Amino acid sequence: MAAMPSGCCPSRKEPGRAESYRTKSPPSGDIAAVVASAMTIAAGPASFHLSRVYAQGWNAVRQLSADTPVDPKTMATLNPYTSEPERTRWNQGFVNASK
Repeated sequence: MAAMPSGCCPSRKEPGRAESYRTKSPPSGDIAAVVASAMTIAAGPASFHLSRVYAQGWNAVRQLSADTPVDPKTMATLNPYTSEPERTRWNQGFVNASK
């Protein structure tokens, strides 16, 4: 296999590349008090499962009608999970999608 010529592929360490990513700020208002600030998730099947739970929370907000309030009461009503860490992870997806 021949070596790739220098400069043919962008480096992950390009100067200025890190600045192109958006940084997320914590949610504001009453809804922020409901969701834990951050969770550490181990790699593996559990992390994949929790990423799907997060996506469900995210999608729940996107499916709400325009006149439905996005508040802690709505979040608690729609969250199908009763145990941790799924409940908190779903809430995080819901909050982040409501920004």
